[in-house]
Amino acid sequence: MAAKIETGASSDEYVTYAPPGYKCQSCGKAIKSLDPVRRVHIERVSGSPVVHYRHTGCIR
Repeated sequence: MAAKIETGASSDEYVTYAPPGYKCQSCGKAIKSLDPVRRVHIERVSGSPVVHYRHTGCIR
């Protein structure tokens, strides 16, 4: 069986538009309906990945 190494790193997937009600994970500001954002998923050991959205200008 292959071992999975948990690094806590996230990966930016692609530019998209966030569903209503989301806040930017980096700056904490509300994401407007037509703001381009990066969809990011963060792997967790104890369950399915968590999805976050970040403004394209807030990418670390």
